[in-house]
Amino acid sequence: MKVINWCGVLVVGAVLSCYSHANVVQLKQYEQKIINKYKDADFYAINQNYTKDVMNGLLQDPASFYYDFKPLRQSLWLGIHWSPDRKLKFYTFDLSGGGTMREYESYVQYRLGQKNRLQPLQLGAITEVRQILIAKQPIYLVQSYYQGSSCLLGYDISAFKLEQGQFKPARIFYPKSNKPLHSISINYDCANHRDDDQNTQDMANQYLKLSGDNKILDIMLLDQNEKPQYKYLRYVLTHKGYQYRGVVNTFELTK
Repeated sequence: MKVINWCGVLVVGAVLSCYSHANVVQLKQYEQKIINKYKDADFYAINQNYTKDVMNGLLQDPASFYYDFKPLRQSLWLGIHWSPDRKLKFYTFDLSGGGTMREYESYVQYRLGQKNRLQPLQLGAITEVRQILIAKQPIYLVQSYYQGSSCLLGYDISAFKLEQGQFKPARIFYPKSNKPLHSISINYDCANHRDDDQNTQDMANQYLKLSGDNKILDIMLLDQNEKPQYKYLRYVLTHKGYQYRGVVNTFELTK
């Protein structure tokens, strides 16, 4: 029988746990303690304290890397994403104050020997993590968004790599004339958007779209006033990264 163990490793015939039953019980107790502590409070009044409690627990318990924190994700605003190779675990916390502006705090967690490494990221709310290979090295594509108000948003795709035990930016985006970048960001203002698209559910895919096979990246073209032109700057994956190839029309957008 083939199964995936707690470590995300394929084994045959038995499940080899990365941590003991005692570790699981301890983590579950820790979860419930936080839920009970904050469940009746105004979330936007306590979310920063909640974040500190969770982060302290993650730092202290090496088993947290393999634990999904499902009760916390269901009870309080916590987003978790894994890299496809299961070597990286990403956390996003909502630190907003309850208004239309949103403030997020994101981290990446990975293992160094028997220890956890937890590193803050200068990103908004992480929505997806993908993975490609460049020169036989895994490159992680992290998509995120931020919200300045109910009408002002931004979308971002950033590339990272694990190198010598460090999680660092990877400069793999090659624009038309500038030096390679490690991220591409684009803004959205509903005041500039077409009326017939105001209720679109997936705005990110209109502004920043990565094809299913990760080979093509399309970015909405904006004018000098940040008004969308409904044409796209196309980047194509090459042996060294995403290379700018020109402008395409909406009907050519990748699926």
